[in-house]
Amino acid sequence: MPPERPSDRWRRLAAADLRAAEVLLHASPPPVPYHLVCFLAQQGAEKSLEGWLVSRGAAAPRTHDLEKILRRAMTIEPSFEDLRAIAARLTDFAVTPRYPGEAPDPGPAEASLALERARAVRGFLDRLGPAPPEQALPLA
Repeated sequence: MPPERPSDRWRRLAAADLRAAEVLLHASPPPVPYHLVCFLAQQGAEKSLEGWLVSRGAAAPRTHDLEKILRRAMTIEPSFEDLRAIAARLTDFAVTPRYPGEAPDPGPAEASLALERARAVRGFLDRLGPAPPEQALPLA
């Protein structure tokens, strides 16, 4: 079996974060850790975007700021502009809900919306399709 390409690993990790967020969102019995659902949704979107960059031969920036990641992606594909509003609403979930006193705890509606936004990022990337072969990273 060929070694896993870095972009494939990013995509796999993003999918795992989104799946974990989904499982937690529907956890039973309550209380559901909605702050973790929001965090995992942000992480899934972040890793999806970073994986797309890596698949195009660009370095993934070391940041949780989705808008910064999008700015880098827009240098390759201008249509990433369409994700700015979503990114702005997800970025804060990387840190804020994980520390007491930073913001009110998110509830079920906010957690559902965060996961929906992260899925929208994933769907956007799926519509762009895989990297053309001449831009794909070597398998070695």
